[in-house]
Amino acid sequence: MRLRLWKPRADSATSGRFELVSERYARFRPSYAASAIDSALRGLDRSACTIADVGAGTGIASRQIASAIEGASMVDAVEPNDAMRAAAEAHPRVRWHPGKAERTGLPSGRFDVVVCAQAFHWFETAAALDEFARLLKPGGRLVILNNRCDLNNALTAEFRRIVDEALGPHYAERHGNGRASIRVSTLFRDYATEHHANVRAFDAEGFVGYARSSSRYGGEIRDTLDRRLIEAYRRHADADGLARFAWITEVHSAVRAP
Repeated sequence: MRLRLWKPRADSATSGRFELVSERYARFRPSYAASAIDSALRGLDRSACTIADVGAGTGIASRQIASAIEGASMVDAVEPNDAMRAAAEAHPRVRWHPGKAERTGLPSGRFDVVVCAQAFHWFETAAALDEFARLLKPGGRLVILNNRCDLNNALTAEFRRIVDEALGPHYAERHGNGRASIRVSTLFRDYATEHHANVRAFDAEGFVGYARSSSRYGGEIRDTLDRRLIEAYRRHADADGLARFAWITEVHSAVRAP
């Protein structure tokens, strides 16, 4: 019997949710901590490995991984949204594919690692885990990367307070992120979690652009949010006009069961 601990809301099954923010996503979304990318690739021969990045968006993680491998290694990036793929910067080690997490169209048993970066909470988790197990080689690894706001940073804490007061908590925080399904899945074992510091210096445009890159940002309150965020940025900016925003890059991993 298939166990479903969590399922995304019906209207999140639309890749069109991100079409209006794809350009901002590509410009302003943060990369992942370099040490987190190293963790995702741990134990692999970086000159001969195969990586699938599922729900790749504009390829932020795909390019970071591609820059850390060499030789014949490649990243196959899967993203259903045409606008997101179109906004992606090209990389010689990244091949793009239209497809969904639950039905990627990639070949079976080919991949050393399947990565999901800032995307797993949008998937139909039971079907996605079936698909990831199909893609992985025996002993292959599933890696979930998430940038989570580090509320020990003053600017980050103020940003979250402003945005949550206006829009409410993020969907994944209100309804779950789906990772519990990995822990109980018979398809995967050896679930583990790591945390890596990740800091970025924003100018005013970058700070507001990052906020606007969210699929839930906008509507009648956008101007008010912009104003409040600029005020926060000014309170925390240094003499060079930069304000430091902090995340914790979480690395959640599990090994494909025999």
